[in-house]
Amino acid sequence: MTLKNRNRMILALLWLSIGFLILNSLILAHSIKTQVLPFSMLYNSERTGFFIFKIQQLYIVIGIFLQLMFAIVGTYVTYRSFVNTQSSEVLFFALFIFAGLLDSFRLWIPAFNLQNTYSPLFLFCGNASLVSTLLTPASLLIMCIHSFNEQKQDTEKLVAIVIFIAIFTAVFIPLNTTKNLFNFTVAYSFKKIIVTYTIICYGLTLLINFLYNKQRTYDQKTTFGLLFLMIGYHAVRHSVNIAMVIVATLFLTMGSVFFIKELHNQYLWTD
Repeated sequence: MTLKNRNRMILALLWLSIGFLILNSLILAHSIKTQVLPFSMLYNSERTGFFIFKIQQLYIVIGIFLQLMFAIVGTYVTYRSFVNTQSSEVLFFALFIFAGLLDSFRLWIPAFNLQNTYSPLFLFCGNASLVSTLLTPASLLIMCIHSFNEQKQDTEKLVAIVIFIAIFTAVFIPLNTTKNLFNFTVAYSFKKIIVTYTIICYGLTLLINFLYNKQRTYDQKTTFGLLFLMIGYHAVRHSVNIAMVIVATLFLTMGSVFFIKELHNQYLWTD
């Protein structure tokens, strides 16, 4: 892929992220105004005790918008940092961000009162969140494996294949439409297998990136950055209280800074 085409794709993701933020803001405002998703429901607490650990659906909504803001800021910083640098890793990092965007569709379930329905929109939101679950670890793992390829050709084809496999797999995994989880996601089958798949992908990602940096005598900041991004991503998906929102914000920020800054330094050193 040429540098010009890659930059166009990242810019397209940036505008898509901004569009998602605006659209979801309008949907949330409308659902609150029409009492489909009233404030009283968002403020309902399922646990008493210290306030930062109180579970409220308000913080799930905050977490979703944190995902959208991370997508905008992360994409913009990536574009500005690598606009003149040929890096295939950037495209896979953009895929990681795109997976987070897909997860924001879970806001539509309470906003359109889709709970316990079997409408096409409900199934779409459930599948979109499941695609995000499958795509996130895959994007990071393929990125690290692809780093060992000196030629780094057909990157865009590899990205398309990963997306297709994630969508194809998600469509064939049954959703339990009678069980809606507290974080607005829909329960799905084979959960233990998917959790195992995620853990294996993350473990291999960190191991491969560690070996790659060691082979090239690079600093291990990108490895720590990936670890922080993994923690931040799962914290934001389960941001049911203030504590989880804080953890998600810190780890997504630190992970992005560590990974993007060190990756940029590696390419400057290579050039």
